[in-house]
Amino acid sequence: RNGSQTKRLFRKQDGHKAVQAHTCDFGNDKVEPLQERKTVNSMGKCILIGAGDLTMGELSVTEEDYVIAVDGGLSYCGLLNVEPDLIIGDFDSMSEQEKLAVEQLQQTVPEKICRLPECKDDTDMLAAIKRGLELGYTDFRIYAATGGRFDHTLANIQCLLYLKNHGAVGYLVDGTGMVLVLQNEAVHFRKELEGTMSLFALTKEVK
Repeated sequence: RNGSQTKRLFRKQDGHKAVQAHTCDFGNDKVEPLQERKTVNSMGKCILIGAGDLTMGELSVTEEDYVIAVDGGLSYCGLLNVEPDLIIGDFDSMSEQEKLAVEQLQQTVPEKICRLPECKDDTDMLAAIKRGLELGYTDFRIYAATGGRFDHTLANIQCLLYLKNHGAVGYLVDGTGMVLVLQNEAVHFRKELEGTMSLFALTKEVK
């Protein structure tokens, strides 16, 4: 992983139309609250790529999808051959070469960079989710969000509940399984599916 690989992410990829992102300004370490959703994007998905363990080698992205590289997840974009529409984070999990590449990108495509302060209430992943919600997305697929630091994994599971409470649905996806949150609803599986399903309560009482 190096800076030159990171910069190549911004060349046009076939089948994925880049969507212009907003420019974040956190110079005063002030994170803006979640803005009201103006429209609902029912066609595409908001795809977030974290810096946890990546257990898959390819990722399907359509023109309607919006891809956010969350901090060190930027390095995985090159491996997955996807172009992020936004890079967000305080960049504490990046190598020095990757940080330098982001600084260079901020000079050429500042609308694709959202630099967050290190001291903040929201995790980088939650900040990315809020951006996706502001853009109207209700279907979130989160990759490389488990493994690594346990506190990051736990926080990402909490992000699924945040999405549910804001009228959206999210999935933590890896190569062998998926994590989702259910709230007053039913989920159906295809008859031919096999595997293990585990259920955990996120609230005091579950019926």
